[in-house]
Amino acid sequence: MATFFLLFFLIIIVSSLQIHAANELSIQTLTDWGSKPGFIENARLVVQPHGGYVEQSLYLEYSDHGGYKGHDSLEIVHRFELPEGSVVNDLWLWVGDSIMQAVMMETWTARAIYDSIVSQRRDPAFLAKEGNQYELHVFPLKSGSFRKIKLNFIAPTKWQGERATASLPFRLLDADNSKEKPVKVLFKTPKDNWGWPCMLEAEEYAFQDLIDAYGFRYKKCDIPDISKYSSLNRLERTLTMELVNCWKNGK
Repeated sequence: MATFFLLFFLIIIVSSLQIHAANELSIQTLTDWGSKPGFIENARLVVQPHGGYVEQSLYLEYSDHGGYKGHDSLEIVHRFELPEGSVVNDLWLWVGDSIMQAVMMETWTARAIYDSIVSQRRDPAFLAKEGNQYELHVFPLKSGSFRKIKLNFIAPTKWQGERATASLPFRLLDADNSKEKPVKVLFKTPKDNWGWPCMLEAEEYAFQDLIDAYGFRYKKCDIPDISKYSSLNRLERTLTMELVNCWKNGK
């Protein structure tokens, strides 16, 4: 019985759907036309380097900020981009006190299952991909409350001598309709052989040592608002750059 509910609570797919490049977050009902702005609460990004690639885990809480007061069956629709070359390898959905892991399957089968579960007012999620463009659906959201997910992906590491850089998914976070878009970045390594991390485009935000309740060691950086870094320009403003994380041998 547990396997049945795992499959039907959360579905992740890789599809050939035609999705136009966008970073948008909206909330909609199942019966009315149109939508209202969606919001991201408590965004947290855990970054762990592995040499040729960087593993990134993004924890997000979605809300409508009471935009559909009285509705308890809202759908979250989040269209977003990830850094070039990224591959999503896991997705988790919080359902009450439980955490459900995604199941990957063929596009149309997954979509049919998602629609059938939505019609029964259950708890599915649906993730479609086309190139670097993703579209995530989560149902249901009760107005004024939130739904939480964990999106896990790997992105290529770019090496220049002994310095490595990797793009962070701040375009995804820019879909948040909040005026300010804070995010907590945690740098996780089993040892300190990666040196001290820094933000190339935001060096004013320094990392600090952190040990959590389980004894894991991190370096933590709180950025109060990432919106001003969503389209950074260098080289006399002719090249658009993303906010990147940089590791050096030593501070």
